[in-house]
Amino acid sequence: MIALLDLNHVVNRLKAQCPLLENRVYQTVETNEAALEMFGDPAAFVYLAGDQSESNQLLSGVLQAHGNGIAVRLSVRKSATRSDRLNGSDAESIRQCRQEILTALLGWKIPGAKTPLEHSTGSLTEKDRYLLWADTFNTTDHLTN
Repeated sequence: MIALLDLNHVVNRLKAQCPLLENRVYQTVETNEAALEMFGDPAAFVYLAGDQSESNQLLSGVLQAHGNGIAVRLSVRKSATRSDRLNGSDAESIRQCRQEILTALLGWKIPGAKTPLEHSTGSLTEKDRYLLWADTFNTTDHLTN
């Protein structure tokens, strides 16, 4: 059976190394429909953001380099009003949580991966009373049998 990366390793690492999240780290699928109030504040959601494989290297069997995008979406309840989209307190909450997440993941190799995690992108969105910051990390493993 071909093994895919287990994102529970990422969840466990963030729980162990990000005290501001207070163990509020969850593996999920990408969705904007989550009832964020259920998860506490701040919280992080880990999901596969995409993948891409290279050509098979074997004539008999499977050996393909397999790139993985792994997203960590940070959810922080807004303290800013509608007219003040992002105040200093909100910005500082996001900065402190991201600092812990980046420190925990950058350069770390997920068990089964061939390369350590590298940061790719980050972006801010809003949903209801929450600010959502999503960081995407890249790593490579091999699909093989």
